[in-house]
Amino acid sequence: MHERDGIATARNRDGARPWRAHRDKRVLTALIGMWEDPTDWSRQHDWVERYYRAMWPYGDGVYVNFLADEGAGRIREAYPAATYERLARIKAQYDPTNFFRLNQNIQPLAK
Repeated sequence: MHERDGIATARNRDGARPWRAHRDKRVLTALIGMWEDPTDWSRQHDWVERYYRAMWPYGDGVYVNFLADEGAGRIREAYPAATYERLARIKAQYDPTNFFRLNQNIQPLAK
């Protein structure tokens, strides 16, 4: 990546592109754990959890496509507050019954 590309991806000052939230951050960390022995799940999962807790104080925000089933609060962390509210208003307009909810769901804004 050329430096100018990194600068261009950080441009999102007005929140117009919600998928570009947090692009102003200098570092993105993602852990992808893989192992061959299914009985090793607990040890591997514990390692990831310890790393996550150690890094938590230094983090700010989350990339929505990296989320698992972590709850509504974590989904809110994926967007600046004003952007989340705008998306909730759009969701209320086009999907007021929350039919499309099997994803990192943004609840429709209550009227």
